[in-house]
Amino acid sequence: LGPKYTPAAVAPPPPPPASVETKASAAPQAEPRKDKSWVSRQNLLNQRARDGGFDIMFLGDSITHGWENEGKNAWAEHLRPFKPQNFGISGDGVRHVLWRLRNGNLAGKADPKLVVLMIGTNDAAKSKTDPRSTALGIRAILDEIRKQKPTAKILLLNIFPRGHNAKDASRAANTKVNELIEKYADNQHIYYKDIGSIFLEPDGKPSKAVKSDTVHLTPAGYTLWANAILPDIQHHLSATAPTDRRNVTQWVSRQATLNQFARDGGFDVMFLGDSITNAWISDGKPVWDEKLLRFKPQNFGIGGDATHHVLWRLSHGNLAGKADPKLIVLQIGTNDTGPKGTGDPRRTAEGIKEILDEIQTRKPAAKILLLGLFPRGATPNDPARITNAKVNAHIQKFADNRRIFYKDIGSVFLEPDGKISKTLKPDALHLTTAAYALWANAIIPDIERILSGKKPDAVPKAAQAPIGKATQPTKPAPAAKKQPAKLPARGRR
Repeated sequence: LGPKYTPAAVAPPPPPPASVETKASAAPQAEPRKDKSWVSRQNLLNQRARDGGFDIMFLGDSITHGWENEGKNAWAEHLRPFKPQNFGISGDGVRHVLWRLRNGNLAGKADPKLVVLMIGTNDAAKSKTDPRSTALGIRAILDEIRKQKPTAKILLLNIFPRGHNAKDASRAANTKVNELIEKYADNQHIYYKDIGSIFLEPDGKPSKAVKSDTVHLTPAGYTLWANAILPDIQHHLSATAPTDRRNVTQWVSRQATLNQFARDGGFDVMFLGDSITNAWISDGKPVWDEKLLRFKPQNFGIGGDATHHVLWRLSHGNLAGKADPKLIVLQIGTNDTGPKGTGDPRRTAEGIKEILDEIQTRKPAAKILLLGLFPRGATPNDPARITNAKVNAHIQKFADNRRIFYKDIGSVFLEPDGKISKTLKPDALHLTTAAYALWANAIIPDIERILSGKKPDAVPKAAQAPIGKATQPTKPAPAAKKQPAKLPARGRR
């Protein structure tokens, strides 16, 4: 997984100094280049934008362009799973990149979730270029990206160190630019990261192993670059990029157990999810044995998992071997949205869509019962409750009532006033035995119908509900009259 992602603690960008009005530090104006190779490359990049289909846009000059040559192996090994695309052109300065963005590089179907920007070395290398002017050009690029793609995150990288030593004029110019652009990060839309030191020896000289000419990178240099930003990529694309949790011993053990379940096969219904699913083997076990065992189920839940973890599991053994489920009951996403509801509902929905696609690719005959995220938070106005409802408004539209069936059973866990029932969810998230009985009763008719092959009803009109409004299902039959068990403490969701 690499080092843990930690955004830099930076202050909001200050207002431009008065001196920026002077000619020496004016922002460079957008302009194209006229050489044929540049025009040809720009046309190619505009075609990539029109085609779309990428999640990460690498934007820059020859150092970025080099991912297609010296960096191609590192690109394939480390970055390709994140659906990147290269928008680098050799020789470009900030004014050229700014022109490109205004003339097609962000047009068409281009919809990057993350833009990795590294630009400015061709400006700073010119002795007469004021570092403030280069920094203002980078600011203009950031503004242009934000204007055209307001939902995209931007990972702004420092200009990599160049020159033979720390006293080199180009190195000094780059350092001055970096000191200015670092202040542009707000850690909400724009994130700054300085990875320059990874290319240097202890004495400050560029490592010949990673920099062929003190500017451009070798294959080893591109590998260092990829590894340095992988934590950032995983953080910003967490809902759609498959990610493991191999740094968590309990997770590794549980994943191995689930893969053994898959190798052994012999189950018809696969329950897939996080701790709420996992706890069918503890708080839900009496209900599992009494109500669900006749359907030949198997539990594929892991506590603490989010959508990107489940996506990784599916491609690393959970659907391998003799696993051939007729029905998969999927309930996932509350660890994406988080206890305070700060997760992006659309990003969480995208992660769920990726899981559905992965299941259909690997097990095309399996049916999927997609459950809405269960309500969390004590009251209807809790931010976590609101965010989960927004996710549900997205994911209910994934149902086609042929292979994917959607059901929102959240209301069974609520009191008439919309508050979470403490006898069912003591911590407003996890379920008691009584709550698992309600869950089972709510989906048993669906399991029976789907396994029997009966045709479903028409797609409900609720599936067209506007974003932010959750469906309100009919309350299922009362649960068995059992006293709810006390929920044991959990360290992870």
